[in-house]
Parts: sequence; C-alpha cells; structure tokens
Amino acid sequence: AQQSRQADFERYLLQLNERLSQFQGNLEEAQNSYSGSLDAERELSGAIRGQVQVLNDSVRAADDLSSLKANVEARLNSLLENIDKARELREARDSEVAERLSTMVERIQAMEVEAQTFRHHLEEQRQQALIDSLTGLANRSGLQQRMDEEFERWQRYGGRLLLVVLDVDHFKSINDRFGHLAGDKVLTEMALRLRSRLRESDQLFRIGGEEFMIVLPETRQKDADVLANQLLTSISARPFQEDIKVTASASVAEVSKGETWSVWLNRADQALYEAKSRGRNQVVNAARPLPVVGRGAEDMPDSASG
Repeated sequence: AQQSRQADFERYLLQLNERLSQFQGNLEEAQNSYSGSLDAERELSGAIRGQVQVLNDSVRAADDLSSLKANVEARLNSLLENIDKARELREARDSEVAERLSTMVERIQAMEVEAQTFRHHLEEQRQQALIDSLTGLANRSGLQQRMDEEFERWQRYGGRLLLVVLDVDHFKSINDRFGHLAGDKVLTEMALRLRSRLRESDQLFRIGGEEFMIVLPETRQKDADVLANQLLTSISARPFQEDIKVTASASVAEVSKGETWSVWLNRADQALYEAKSRGRNQVVNAARPLPVVGRGAEDMPDSASG
C-alpha cells in the first residue's frame, strides 16, 4: 500500500509539473502581450507627438490659409488613422490577454479539483493500509495511530486505560490439520465474536497472525478481567468452522503512570506468555506479580507453537 501511494504520488507530481509548465508558458505569453501593448502605446504616443510637432511647425511656416488648411487636414487624418490602428491593436491584444487569463483560471480550477481528488485518494489508501484485509479490523499500524491518540489523551486528562491481548491457542496445528483456508475462517469468526461483545468505545485490532488486541478506555481492572474471561468462554463454548474447537489465552494490563507505550505493551505481552505457560485458555492480569517467562519454543506465540 505504501509503494502504491508512493507511485501514485510520483505520477501526480509529474502531472502537476507538466501543468505548472503550461501555466508558466501562458503567464509568459500574457506578459509578452502586455509588454507589447505598452510598447505599442509608447510608439503611438511618440508618433502623435511627432505629428503634432510637424503640424505646429507647418502652421507657423504657412504662407496662406488654403495650404495651411490642406496641411492640417492631412496631418489630422494621419493622426486619426494612427489612433484607430492603435485602438484596434490594443483591443486585439486585450482580447488575447483576457483569453489567456481565462484559460489559466480554468486550468487553476482544474488543478484544484485534481489536487482535492488526489488528497481523497491518498487518504483512502492510507485508511486501507490501516485495515487488516482478512478480518476487516484495524491492523498494527492502525493500533499505533489509535494508541498515539489514546496515550496522549490519557497523559493529558488521566483516567483509566487498559489493554486485553488475546492469542489463539495452537493455531499452527489448526492450519496443519485443516488447512490455511480453515484457519482464515477461524480468524474471521474470531473477529466477529470478539467484536459482538465489546462496547462502541472499545477498539479491537488484529496485530499479528492469530493475535488480537482490545483497547479499553475508562474501564476498571475487575471489569476488564470479567470481559476477558467472557471472551475466552465465548470462543471455547462452541466450535468454529468445520467443527474446529478453539481456545485462546489472554492478558489484561492497565497503563501505569510513567510508563511508555512499549513498556506497557511488553508487560501485557509477558502476562500473555504466562497464560500460555500455565496451560492456555485462561486470563492473566499483568497487575499481579509475574514470574520471568522465557521465550522458548513452548512459550512463543501460536505462529510458532501456540
């Protein structure tokens, strides 16, 4: 998804660069037209001054009224012709500049629409990158974004914030015995069962192959423990697809003052390993003292042994 966004962004930048080049060319042409118009006005002004000066000299040098009248009429006709030509040229240049400016305005509006469409497209891709395609839940990237928000809120306003980390027991054996398609169906059904028992304010994530995480804002420890046990009961109470019996292990951890997000998550992770080492299909609360649990093969998540 990131590569796709990058490729789309590069294509958009190339297109934008081409549009801006055209835009710059139109501006330069409009500037040239405007400069040409100014030059024409200066030329006309000089021509008029020259002809007026000639007319003035002719008047002073005239010997009789008839020749003066003819000379004046000829000079005035020439002036009028120059003025008409200058007016026509000015109107043509003004029309050309106006047309170019109108074209530029249309292109700017089109670029704004394209930019807005592209922003929406990028946002859709960004949102898709935060969603697990199998279960429709937010993934680890979505979790990170959500936890940044929740952690900042908790640090600012206080209150209670808890995690439930849940991992399917022996998931590798499910894939080995029934196939990966059946394993995918188990995960999909797992997401539905978990989501059906959560509040609107609770956030459910799939953060690994068979590992889920629930963020519980403003929840008491004992209520989180009860919820986690209810979730495990709902998982083991009835078979999943193709009569596959499934259990899961879980941990509950409340964030403590001075803890970072990584420390808090590590504490929940350690409690989950403790639940696995005690026989699985149970909840361990990370607030209780925990022995140091090694990460041997028997204690690894279900992607290894479950």
